[in-house]
Amino acid sequence: MLYSQNGTIEVNRLNANGSLAAAESLSAGSDLVLSGGYAERVGMTPLELRDASYQIDHYLGVGGKFVRSTIVTKTATTLAADVGYLVHSPEAGWSFGASALNVGGKIKYDTEKEPLPTTFRGGFAWQGGVPSVHNVIGSVDGDYLVHEREWHANLGMEYFWVKTYGFRLGYQINREDAGLTMGFGLRWKGRFLLDYAWGLAKSLSDQHRITVSYRFGGVPPSQRGRQRRPFIESVPERDQLRERNLEDQQPRFSEPPPRPRAVPRERSTGVPGWIY
Repeated sequence: MLYSQNGTIEVNRLNANGSLAAAESLSAGSDLVLSGGYAERVGMTPLELRDASYQIDHYLGVGGKFVRSTIVTKTATTLAADVGYLVHSPEAGWSFGASALNVGGKIKYDTEKEPLPTTFRGGFAWQGGVPSVHNVIGSVDGDYLVHEREWHANLGMEYFWVKTYGFRLGYQINREDAGLTMGFGLRWKGRFLLDYAWGLAKSLSDQHRITVSYRFGGVPPSQRGRQRRPFIESVPERDQLRERNLEDQQPRFSEPPPRPRAVPRERSTGVPGWIY
């Protein structure tokens, strides 16, 4: 759920002669978005090469959202959908994703309908290095706004040393505030994270962002996307029945079985017997 409140505005009502008739404070407007989604791995493609084998995982996600927007006394609502696709190879360290956002909905306050910012996005990333010492991520992505007919692109690189100290460098292309971005990250025990980012701006002042995070649980990156072992439930009744069947199949002797007679060994031929 996302909610934003735009504050209040003062509305003055005038008489025919221009004198003040009344003054009141009204809400400038608000926006409410309720959304939900689900994603799942839908398939796996094995890829065998000369010197290595790779596992390519395919993921698909869908989502829906309800949007309500209010401007002073006018209210509009609409529905929209999102869909995304991701392909990832844990062994090769690369991934590709594409998505379509805000598909289908239009906002109507009075008589005119305004479409939501329908956007198509795509990106490629690669991760490599020695996980215990050096970890490098390079990425490139872009988006296209359908109704505005605008496109944007981003380039980025992240380097982490001994999983603790990180440095980031990026560049934004075809934006009003396009320019250089950089920052650093600090991880402590893999759970506490401190991130700082700086962005160069052309018209307004530069942007500074600081984020403090704490992670609960988590899965190591090396295990993400790998196939899990099938879960086999243990049923006591089934185990007892299996043991009982094995006991019934075993021959029962009232007397101890006779001992086998000793067979004289043949002279060794020099060839191991397990070959036969």
